[in-house]
Amino acid sequence: MSKTISEDAQVRVAKSSALDHVMAVVRDAVRQGRYAPGARVVEAELQRDLGVSRGTVREALGRLATEGLLEMHRFRGATVRALTAQETEDILDMREVLEGLVARKAAQRVARDGEVVAAPVAQAQADLEAALAAGQPDAAYLRANERYHEALIEAAGSPSLATQVHQLSTAYLRTATSGWLARESFAGSNRDHQAITAAVLAGDAASAELLMRAHIRRNAYTLRHLAQQRRELA
Repeated sequence: MSKTISEDAQVRVAKSSALDHVMAVVRDAVRQGRYAPGARVVEAELQRDLGVSRGTVREALGRLATEGLLEMHRFRGATVRALTAQETEDILDMREVLEGLVARKAAQRVARDGEVVAAPVAQAQADLEAALAAGQPDAAYLRANERYHEALIEAAGSPSLATQVHQLSTAYLRTATSGWLARESFAGSNRDHQAITAAVLAGDAASAELLMRAHIRRNAYTLRHLAQQRRELA
């Protein structure tokens, strides 16, 4: 009996791991712009590329549809759901609050645990500085920017908060691809990062939260302005 229970448990773990992997791959593809709003997510391609069963792919896509990332169509299968203007506004507002909380918790953990928490954040900031160096492609800064925010999430030490931020980030980033952003905006963005990093490394939770919220708010304004320009040119 115990052997049967153990085997069943192993099967459940393997299935859960495969399911999580498929969902993570699709989320990342949307986040990186490989799947644009309205694009089809082809079951057969995922099954082939990831080496998982058709049932696992279907269940993963169904869960992502429940999250609001995808839409399921009777004849077309899964497509990436486009956000409405109101949904985008709501996501920007929620990101401001949640990422402010991330910065607060990261600073609190630095104050409590010191260098072990601070070092990865400091390294992520150094990587941002390097990515701004002359001759580096825009993509290098955008990747470093994503790693910086991930470093803060890890420093915050809250898995439940991380899940919420990641879900919002996927939805948010599919509304504003990297092509919208000009290199001229990177220096200003990084000045925000420098101030946030200084507050986090000093263990100043209140300042870290306020600075992060202001940073997200400025980014939101920039993206709204760019979106308006694109609509006027369309």
